[in-house]
Amino acid sequence: MRFGVSVLPECTKVGYPPPSRLLIAVSNILVGDDPTARGRRSRVGSSDVALSGRPAVDRERLTVALLGAAFSVTQVVIVALAIFVSAVVTAVAGFGFGLMSVPLISLVVDLHSAVIVSSIVGVIGNGAQTVHYRYDRDRTLARRLCAASIVGIPFGYAVYSTVSDDGLRVALGVAVVVAVVALSRGLNLTHVGPSMDWLLGFVSGVLNSSISTSGPPLVFDLQARHLPPTQFRATIQFIFLISGIVGLVIFALGGDIDRGEWIAGVCAVPALFLGLATGMPLRGRFSPERFRVLVMFLLLAGAAATVAKAFT
Repeated sequence: MRFGVSVLPECTKVGYPPPSRLLIAVSNILVGDDPTARGRRSRVGSSDVALSGRPAVDRERLTVALLGAAFSVTQVVIVALAIFVSAVVTAVAGFGFGLMSVPLISLVVDLHSAVIVSSIVGVIGNGAQTVHYRYDRDRTLARRLCAASIVGIPFGYAVYSTVSDDGLRVALGVAVVVAVVALSRGLNLTHVGPSMDWLLGFVSGVLNSSISTSGPPLVFDLQARHLPPTQFRATIQFIFLISGIVGLVIFALGGDIDRGEWIAGVCAVPALFLGLATGMPLRGRFSPERFRVLVMFLLLAGAAATVAKAFT
């Protein structure tokens, strides 16, 4: 289900101007139905209307008023939990936000909307972490991977618009498993020249704008070059930030972001920062070796979730 304006609450049907509709929605979400209106309602047609002339709007309709779509409370809760868990993971590992959030969010909305919401929230989270790690990134490597990723983003947008979601999921899952097997066997590519960075950066850009899962190629590149955890996080977050901004601009210019998706992304920001605040103190508990194991575990978990979704 896209977050389109498909269902309108009763408060949009009785002449209230838009600001009043939003105030009605917010006040009822915070305090519930107006207690003074209880007992003063009568049935008018098919709608509950207070005798004072003001509509009685229930919580589900008020959620619709805020998001501009038929987006239930259950869906809001699941999206917030998905953002929180994904933020904890990315605070510890430096990546994994899209890898974790998109499969979870797509349990309750369609994949395209899940990609958009994850991209919006991801840019905000990546910006915060880029500032935090600004002195630690490998600037040469970051610039190279970032430039390659930007080149790949328009190609990913074309894939997003034309290619089957299921095919993309299966291909990504298989590629990730192959990469994890190679890394677990001690693959060391520190001697390889910049051509590997350009290739994997390009693939990351394609995945970024097609299924919002740009991490695996970058993780493989940085892990194969054996970057220490702090430098790994700093470098990859900077790339995610720049490529994420470019991806959102392309989506917006293509008319693929509706009002409800913008609002859903912004509303998820508190869950994002709560997750980051929870995960950042946990980073010190991971030695370089444990960090490497965590990275490979997350890659496998994301690959399994991605492939499973293609068959459900």
